[in-house]
Amino acid sequence: MGVELAGSLHGVNIKIIEAGKRLLQGLKNEYHEIALKKLSELGVDVLFNTKVIEVKKDSIITDAGDFKSDVSVFAGGLTGNLLLNDLDITTLNSKIVVDSYLRSVDYDDVYACGDSMAIKNTFTPMSAIIARSSGIRAMANAMGEDLEYKPNNFANIIRVGNYYFGDFLITVLMASLQE
Repeated sequence: MGVELAGSLHGVNIKIIEAGKRLLQGLKNEYHEIALKKLSELGVDVLFNTKVIEVKKDSIITDAGDFKSDVSVFAGGLTGNLLLNDLDITTLNSKIVVDSYLRSVDYDDVYACGDSMAIKNTFTPMSAIIARSSGIRAMANAMGEDLEYKPNNFANIIRVGNYYFGDFLITVLMASLQE
């Protein structure tokens, strides 16, 4: 994750170029605010609503101007496998669009999970927790079960510098308290 990488480097000039309006898209706005504050304290410059047009050997060309760069790191990560776009199947951001049973919206015998799935009308973060749990559910359903997948990304831990923040086991703890 670019935010974590930027927060771990010291003694260099760092600039995050973000095409969107905030950091850590898909997570709570509170995390954006914490990350922005901590990055600012570390001297990291963040540009929002700025699109990268071209990356050259020693610079980055954006719609807001050109920036010299000794090292450029791309930390996007919102796209699945580009090969999926070549298949005769509905995709979104190079991920197979599936229903809540992880079944393709086009084919009853095709299932997708992890970073290769986009659950219709739902945002599901790309994480190891989601990849594992959706893989288990997709395989069970492909083998004859018919159970809905309910994503539970029970851990989001972000580190900026030496500061950690996020959620851990909130949903699991809340569920156990209600039993």
